[in-house]
Amino acid sequence: MTDGFILWMRSVNAQCNRAFGMDTDFLPDANWRPYFDDGLTPKDAIDEAVMDAWDDMLDMQEIWEDHCAREAV
Repeated sequence: MTDGFILWMRSVNAQCNRAFGMDTDFLPDANWRPYFDDGLTPKDAIDEAVMDAWDDMLDMQEIWEDHCAREAV
């Protein structure tokens, strides 16, 4: 892994911890490396994961949207 990807994943995990109370190790797998390679920000990558990888998980989208609204204030 590149240092840039490692730092990027730390940001993803920090945001997941704040939003969901757990990091990506405890959530279903998502396509993190392709999201990074495509230039997505950690927030945008989590948006994609919520819609693609976690779409069948109860309330994930609502939890993420509530978190984003709180962070924007």
